[in-house]
Amino acid sequence: MAIESSGAISLGTTAGTDRSISAEFGGDVPHSLSEYYDKGNAPASGEIQMGADFHGTSDAPVGYPTGYEAGGKVKQTDNGIGGDPGADIYVDGDMVVANFTNLTIDSNHGLTTAHPCRGMLIYCSGDLTINGYIMMTGRGPWANPASNADGAGNTVPSTGIRLGYKTATGTSSLAAADFTGCGEAATAAVANQTALVSNGTIWTFEREGAAGAAGVENTSEPLFFGNSGADGGAGETGGGGGGGGFGTASSNYGLGAAGTCFSGGSGGGARHSSSTDSIRNATAYGGPGGYCDAEYDSGSGNPAQDPDHSPSYRPGTDGCGGLMIIIVGGDISGGDHCHCEGTGENMFSGGSGGGNQLILHAGSNDDGGGSVVGGMLSMLGGDGGDGSVRTAAVSDAASGNYFGDGSLGDCQFGENGITQSGHTVDIDEVLSHGSESNYDHIAQWYGPDKRMLAWYGLTVTR
Repeated sequence: MAIESSGAISLGTTAGTDRSISAEFGGDVPHSLSEYYDKGNAPASGEIQMGADFHGTSDAPVGYPTGYEAGGKVKQTDNGIGGDPGADIYVDGDMVVANFTNLTIDSNHGLTTAHPCRGMLIYCSGDLTINGYIMMTGRGPWANPASNADGAGNTVPSTGIRLGYKTATGTSSLAAADFTGCGEAATAAVANQTALVSNGTIWTFEREGAAGAAGVENTSEPLFFGNSGADGGAGETGGGGGGGGFGTASSNYGLGAAGTCFSGGSGGGARHSSSTDSIRNATAYGGPGGYCDAEYDSGSGNPAQDPDHSPSYRPGTDGCGGLMIIIVGGDISGGDHCHCEGTGENMFSGGSGGGNQLILHAGSNDDGGGSVVGGMLSMLGGDGGDGSVRTAAVSDAASGNYFGDGSLGDCQFGENGITQSGHTVDIDEVLSHGSESNYDHIAQWYGPDKRMLAWYGLTVTR
């Protein structure tokens, strides 16, 4: 049961069990606020405000309820784009939907989701200017779309996720977009799009992504390289890379996993010379990367190491490429700044697969698409497969195409945080890093779903 969204609350039960932080989140008597860092909306460190940080919050998992180990929580992803690498987060959530009029993202600033989720759907009824970044790198969720239901209790049908828009040369028909399994917000949003009757184009996000890497049979060489995951075709995420390593290896171990419509595949663990039993395959459906009980790397995944086992000597990089859909009624400008990449640089284990990206625009587009490359730069581990990038011109709003309701107004992500015309935005700095990190500050944007992040002072290295 969530804590009440307004009124008095307390650490204990003085204000009532439905207004008690300890009743909702647990803790040891005597209770203190320091027990509840990273709980509710509380920061990882610094000042906790009881009302602002705990009104309306719950310890219950968000989104689909099954398919998780280790108490239904996974580790927060950290790819230089947001999040606290030491914090647990709730179960990966439904697709995040944001409706802008005009959106401008300044250089060295960016937008992503707060947690891994079933995608990010951005509407701009006006123009989109991206001098910074929009990212779903490392934001793919751990979910079998065929069996793990979204927050509304629905799974993705075998036909995948389908979206149709009227286009100048399109001849396809589609009665209604199908985002079943993406969550209520996304399903409601795409229901505003008018039907196609031999006058549009349909884009499909395949429920199953490209295949993960096969294992390597090594009988004589002192070391071996893992295989790469398969690249995705149109509407497919990339497969996870396989683990490399040292010594005799069986092709049954270190396998990468296939991706899904929401997530690239996870990478296989690395081989240690002590025994073939020490290496594990990646978990399917964007789950944990393969791991090694001995001293070598875990593969990239969600999270990078199996949460039921002790981390290996070198845990892999968290995250798989996610799903991004951007629909713009005006012009897109700024350059190639949309990223749904997998993660890698794991030395000997496999990288995760790249994600899924679709950008539709009624006006001009000089963005040039985006990047969905699989995780790479591992010394012996196989690269994750590349995902899918598609861009297309569509007819304008007069044709009946839907470009969102513009409810968030004109927004600019810049040096002063987020400025938004006609709306009040509550911005709270949630963490600050020093020179050891490739970003200086991250600001949490508590929008309608409280699941989007903006950052500033970001230096991206590739």
